[in-house]
Amino acid sequence: MKRLLGFVGLLLCATLAQGADVDELVKQLQTGDNDARRAAARSLGEGGADSKAAVPALIKALKDRDTFVRRFSAQALGEIGPDAQSAVRSLTTALDDPKKEVRSAAANALGKLGSSGIAALIGILRDDNRDTTTRRQAIDALGNLGPAGHPAVPALTDLLKEKTGKGKKKGNPSDLRVPAATALGSLAKASDTDTLTTLESFTGKKAKAPRDLKQAAKQAMQQIRRNK
Repeated sequence: MKRLLGFVGLLLCATLAQGADVDELVKQLQTGDNDARRAAARSLGEGGADSKAAVPALIKALKDRDTFVRRFSAQALGEIGPDAQSAVRSLTTALDDPKKEVRSAAANALGKLGSSGIAALIGILRDDNRDTTTRRQAIDALGNLGPAGHPAVPALTDLLKEKTGKGKKKGNPSDLRVPAATALGSLAKASDTDTLTTLESFTGKKAKAPRDLKQAAKQAMQQIRRNK
């Protein structure tokens, strides 16, 4: 009994200490020293879901003047996971950050926030007014989710069907179809017949498709047929 009470006491102390650490890191995240803010954001990310109390501070830090603070804050929100769903709008805004590494971290973080984050990525994917780089980051983030990203299959399939003309200003899908096919290989299932039919249209001998797209479509089909 004494041993059990001792264990409970240690667990409680560890929990209280952890909460205190998060509070200290939040204070550190608000200091004027760049290195201190960077270290705080990284440490909060390492804490994962235990850092959920820091979400408001991390959301604010997405607008920090320092690139690395913004990047590490986005990564930390992703590591916190679904408990950071209130950051979806701010992370979506961060996809317009002038720094590539921040945009990439924001896209990956959205993919880890659960259904609301995935929905935001799908919205970006469907927005042909978005620039190609941002849409590609959304595709890559969704592809990294595996089965959890299955809701994105229809949007990715529609992207494969888009015509690639010169009339597109920002969202020309010609640079997106290969990563879309690759992502579908990880996300789609054998029961997604429309996806398989669309991919198959790029693999025939008479198909007018670039070689890299043909290869990506063929590999995706093989992988999808193995997915349950």
